[in-house]
Amino acid sequence: MNKLRFYIVYLLLALTAAFVGFHRDVKVPVALPLEGIPLALKDWVKVDEVYFSEAVLRQLRPGSASLFL
Repeated sequence: MNKLRFYIVYLLLALTAAFVGFHRDVKVPVALPLEGIPLALKDWVKVDEVYFSEAVLRQLRPGSASLFL
């Protein structure tokens, strides 16, 4: 019974790896800039604008690995 569980886990891992390997051509959309958000959505209206410092923008840039350190 114990070996059967390991075989099932190995099979699921192999199927997952095959699925990921065969679907590498799927393109992930790039995040759009915040300027693309409309200024008014139904009853909600933008009332203020806050700007981030350059240090914050560098930290939040796409692909920044320093977020996870």
